[in-house]
Amino acid sequence: VQDALEDERLLLIIDGIDEWSTFSAAQQALDKINIAVSLCNSHVIFSGRPYGFNMIKECFKNVSVMTLAPFSREQQRQYISKWYTKRFQSLHITDMSMVEAETDSFVKELARTHDIAKLAENPLLLGILLLQKMRNSVLPKSKLAALQNITEYLINIHPVKRKKNAGIVDDAGYDFQFQDLICELAIYMQTTSNDGIISKDEACKTISNYLETYAGYSKA
Repeated sequence: VQDALEDERLLLIIDGIDEWSTFSAAQQALDKINIAVSLCNSHVIFSGRPYGFNMIKECFKNVSVMTLAPFSREQQRQYISKWYTKRFQSLHITDMSMVEAETDSFVKELARTHDIAKLAENPLLLGILLLQKMRNSVLPKSKLAALQNITEYLINIHPVKRKKNAGIVDDAGYDFQFQDLICELAIYMQTTSNDGIISKDEACKTISNYLETYAGYSKA
């Protein structure tokens, strides 16, 4: 890596630029990165979600902003086919004609509901829809039902899998439901924000108020 840095062959990819704790911390980190990049004449790709980038975009210098395109129909089909291939291999099923059959069935089921098909343009959401299909044999019949399942997965299952993959042990128990916190945040965002975005401070105050008012916690 050091050799590649010195002879300008290094491509630096920095993910999660929207995951900063404070604006000043993000600004300091980006200033250091910009200085290092200018000294080494390296190429950098920053990646993150749009709302986080928009809040600190003034900190970036000489960058070209691009947005990831949604999955095309062909990309969706390839993803679904690979998903079923891995699934059947894990079950020691060697008849790969079943992959084609299941892929065709899933694609046709997606096409029947426009709202569900739109969700499948996102790789993460498409994966969750595949899990839903595997558990219940059919896809949700409406976008609302699909979003309820997706929300359940993102709140209760996805974070646990990420911690497990990262080797993080978390034995902490809570006497409240995270779904209730998310609902409280959703209500606050719906009533106070036109674009569905609030600051971290607002989110913390909303959660703190909920825990004190409804969950019986006292302020630290």
